[in-house]
Amino acid sequence: GQSGSIFLRNFRADLFGSPELAATFERAGWFAPRVDRAPVFNKATLLHAIYQSCEFPAWFGFNWDALRDSLSDLSWRPANGYALRAQGVQDGGGVGKFEQVNEHVRHGRESPLWA
Repeated sequence: GQSGSIFLRNFRADLFGSPELAATFERAGWFAPRVDRAPVFNKATLLHAIYQSCEFPAWFGFNWDALRDSLSDLSWRPANGYALRAQGVQDGGGVGKFEQVNEHVRHGRESPLWA
């Protein structure tokens, strides 16, 4: 199983790149990758950025169901919690849909991802 939370959070630029923030997550035992390997401006780019940041397997389907499934089973990446750190992600980038996926995962699985 897994414990902790998962969330996509927009950070101010000064916090996003902060070594102190990364160290805080690391000390707490969280997996908290930066979603910054690609620009995010729509659903496709959000899914691709999360795929890259989380190092999902090559079979990732690049759709909301695949994201839900991948976030529902992070047993391959044990941690006390999970945070996807973003900067400048707009709702047009799919953040609202991402939150809906998290709600489904939270209520539809034995091991909730949100504390």
